[in-house]
Amino acid sequence: MFYEWNTVGWTIAGLPILMLTISDQKPKKKFRQKKCVVISAWVHPNETNSSFAFEGLLRYIVSNEAKPLWMLYNFYLFPCLNPDGVEGGFYRANLSGFDLNRTWLTPHKLLHPSIFIIKDFL
Repeated sequence: MFYEWNTVGWTIAGLPILMLTISDQKPKKKFRQKKCVVISAWVHPNETNSSFAFEGLLRYIVSNEAKPLWMLYNFYLFPCLNPDGVEGGFYRANLSGFDLNRTWLTPHKLLHPSIFIIKDFL
């Protein structure tokens, strides 16, 4: 199994937006053509339960039981799309006051950086 944490961008407050890549191979210039699974969690800061769900999923994906999945898919996991809101203790919004779940259609690069980054990645 290969895994790697990457900082794919920065929030308004300068916190890192992290992505975890899990696969059966180390990336070269391009992964072998496989289907991709993208998973994100914790968009609303009050959704602490999503952290536990994400942790359970992560524990399964890195287990030997999931080894056949590594051969079929490249996994890209975003554990927290609103670190500013979590750190600031907000209920639903990010630092600019937006509910990030309502910005998927037209995310703004500066106001909704995590949504902009993940949508660009997709």
